[in-house]
Amino acid sequence: MTLYSTEPQIIQNGNIICVPINVTSLKAIVINVSSSVDQITLKSIDGRIVNRLTPRGYLYIQLSISLLLFDSQKCFQIDLDLSNVTGHIQFIYKLESIESNTNTIQNHSISFPINDPCTTRRIKCKNGGRCQVSSNGQTKCLCPENVTGTDCESIGVRCSDLICINQANCSSDNRSCVCQLGNQGRDCSTRCGESYIQPNISSDRIINGETVVKNSWPYIVYIQIGERSWCGGSLIDSWNVLTAAHCTYGRHTHEFILWFGVHKLDERINEMNMGIVEKRSIQQIINHPNYTIYPVKTYENDLAILRLSQSVEETAYIRYLCILPPINRIIDIHLDDQVEIIGWGYINKLLSNGTFIRQTNELQQAMIRILPDYDCMEYKIDDQILFQSKYMICAGSKDYKTDSCQGDSGGPLMIKYNSQWYAIGLVSFGSTECAKQGAAGVYTRLSMYYEWIYQYMIP
Repeated sequence: MTLYSTEPQIIQNGNIICVPINVTSLKAIVINVSSSVDQITLKSIDGRIVNRLTPRGYLYIQLSISLLLFDSQKCFQIDLDLSNVTGHIQFIYKLESIESNTNTIQNHSISFPINDPCTTRRIKCKNGGRCQVSSNGQTKCLCPENVTGTDCESIGVRCSDLICINQANCSSDNRSCVCQLGNQGRDCSTRCGESYIQPNISSDRIINGETVVKNSWPYIVYIQIGERSWCGGSLIDSWNVLTAAHCTYGRHTHEFILWFGVHKLDERINEMNMGIVEKRSIQQIINHPNYTIYPVKTYENDLAILRLSQSVEETAYIRYLCILPPINRIIDIHLDDQVEIIGWGYINKLLSNGTFIRQTNELQQAMIRILPDYDCMEYKIDDQILFQSKYMICAGSKDYKTDSCQGDSGGPLMIKYNSQWYAIGLVSFGSTECAKQGAAGVYTRLSMYYEWIYQYMIP
């Protein structure tokens, strides 16, 4: 019995041809074209054009040319509109006899793909990616090592099971990505803190705040419990909203309704029908594991993540907010820095006609400042000071007339850098009498919880 080396199994995926055999046994390639085609372009996998050929019924490619086509995985590309061309590719190769030390020339053919989804949809995978068709006919790009993205458009560095992109680095333990400022997400793929409509920051006067320019704060989320206005939040990626744990503790997912892209509360239904506003329920409440109200509510670790039941994609009216990393040498938070708060909370405003407005219908904003810790030391329970500077930020106006209030809880405390906005805190607690003389607002310091937040973000 004469034994021969294994016959090659030619792998075909769109216009990518792979020959998983020793390339030296391949003698030639013959391309037979049954229908009219002006030109066939032969490329290596990295896109380098090896040759452009005009067929005359069939094309015979010598071994010397075919060797140039192969990458380390023995694959090459034939670039033509396969949806309009029929034919087959014939591979002529040499089989060696193991027993008698003889050889024979044989061939193996594959047909041009007809109506191949990768070709007919003109899927272009970048950076050496390859189009793959799933069993249900869907196409996707399979990316090489350290490449990611829908079209394999992003080259990054591998950190554990993640590919970190946008010039990100690995953390010291190599388990997570360290993003450059302006990008976030587990793989640093999300651009954040940007707005198509710029806010008008014009006053130091939300209590004694001002109505915002419509859709200039596209990161803010309006949170309802049933029909009640409840809290604020920040959209940090397509699936997650950051808010305060005292807004969510003891609650159930079915109680929450979240609104995105809202300006006036009484117009949100109409604007949802216009495609401006989005509405979502939630599938999960993730309170910080160390937040508790027993034996007393101290507001330590006052933050939570609400996981949406359906993702929210970015639009002109809905964007993701940046979270300031704990270690950065570019943005430092200093005493007296100007920061911004926004929300639909109580405004306790007396109009000139004598009408008293408790809660606002339009989104409000106010510029306040980072204040000394002692301005927040009056909050106590059983003589225990609640304010902890390591985990909390003290902020308000110098005259104490501008403040966040009930209904603003969970909303962001933000600082601006290079036209992007970063959340440095979220509304936690303060005096029951908002804008009380001598009492500032207390905000959860988000930089202390950066890694906890990031573990839940969607790559």
